[in-house]
This record gives sequence, C-alpha cells and structure tokens, in this order.
Amino acid sequence: MSQCFTLYHIGSQNIKLMKKQITNNHLNKSPILLFLLFLLPIAGYSQLKGGLEDFKLLDIKIGYSIPVGNYASTGKNDFESGYAKPGLALGAGYYHMFRDVIGLGGSLGLNFHGYDAAARQRAIYENDPTVTEAFVEGSRYTNLTLTVGPVINARLSENLSFLLHLEAGAMIAFRPEQEFSITNQQGTNSLSLESITGTSFAANFGIAFRYHATERTGFSLFADYFYGNPKYDYLTYQFPNWIEIKGNQDVMFINVGMSLTYIIGY
Repeated sequence: MSQCFTLYHIGSQNIKLMKKQITNNHLNKSPILLFLLFLLPIAGYSQLKGGLEDFKLLDIKIGYSIPVGNYASTGKNDFESGYAKPGLALGAGYYHMFRDVIGLGGSLGLNFHGYDAAARQRAIYENDPTVTEAFVEGSRYTNLTLTVGPVINARLSENLSFLLHLEAGAMIAFRPEQEFSITNQQGTNSLSLESITGTSFAANFGIAFRYHATERTGFSLFADYFYGNPKYDYLTYQFPNWIEIKGNQDVMFINVGMSLTYIIGY
C-alpha cells in the first residue's frame, strides 16, 4: 500500500455487611471498600424508611451514548483514532440491597456508535497532500458489556433517592466494516476491512437520581461511564495480498438517559 495511507489501530467479591462501628480489622486496601467507606457518610444523611433489608432494584435503561477519548478522536490518520460517533444506549441493572444503602449489583449494556467515514476521509487528505482522491465507507460500532460490583442506594426524601455503582467485568466489541480507496500519483490503493470482534476487561461507574412515582416503581435520570481496551486480530484482503493486523483500541463512552425502576421486596 502506498505510504499515503496509514492504517489505524484495530486497535464479588461479596461485600460484608458494614455495621455502624467498623473496626480496623475490616479495613484493607481494596479500592472498592475505600470507595464504599468514602460514601458512607453521605449515605448517613439520607432519610431511609426504617428497617429496609434484602430488597431488589431492577432498572431498564435507554439513553444517548457519547464516545470520548481516542475512541471518538478524529483528524488523524493513525492507529489510535476511532472516529466513533454518538449513538443509542440500551441497558439493564439489577441491584440486591442487603441492608439499607449497601448492596451488590450487575449491569448489562448494549451500545451502538456510528463510524465517521467523512471525517476519516478528510483526515486522509489533510495528512497526505499527495492524495488526489479518497473514498471511505464504514458501518457502525457495537459494544456489549456485562459488569458487577458494589452499589449504594440512598433515600434523599420520601420521593427522591440516588444510586451509585462501581462495577467491573467484560466487554465484547464489534468493529465496523470499512472500505478505503486512495488515489495518488502512484495509482489507486483499495482496502477492505471486515467487521471483527474483540474482548477485554471493562469498568463501569455510574450515578442515578430517582423519582419514586409509587412504592414499587420509579423513574431515574442516569449517567454511566464505560472503559474497555479490546484486542483485535484482523485478517483482511489488500490487493494482491492477504494481510494481518493485530492490536488494541481504547473504547470509552458515557451514557446518559432515563430508566424505569421496579422495586422488589419492600
């Protein structure tokens, strides 16, 4: 392939019940426990209904998913830039509250992001003045996440509450199909990249503010941050040879939206 074109990178733990008096032997250096200990004073101000134990929360989410970082970056014709565009976020969260504010939860998410082929095409022209013609086409990104971790759910008033969760798990990422055609003084180079799947560790941190319409149902505004670094192995055709591309790509995005909450076990 001509030097005018550079390929981009294809690129719980069970939480013990925290008693009112926490002794030193309960403390360790776990980031999750430190996170919980930091939030406990906040939760202490919440006006919970007395004696709530062993209830569950089920969230059904829909929202807007915004790529950030290298995943969203444009302007460079390199391995790191993802050219991802905002899209749709779908998800569900299930949280088991052991006592009052402390619990353990899990989240399932499905996120769709567009691929900014026009921006990639402009970047080819801007980064190589020898290019006389460039054509780029691509499908979309799809990211599936499954995470678990500690959660705090606290009542602020009779009708308002908030939820915080810090989770870790796995990400399955599907990169888009892409077509490139680059023409310069040496001729035309074409490249086809098939859709490919990558997997990695995933982190998920989120917050939600909930209005309790009834004792059993509520509506929330939420914001969730996701991070993964999936590894890809490409086997693709570039005339006249087969080529293999391996690497990792940072995938970072923020979901904002609304959720419907079902409260079980009051």
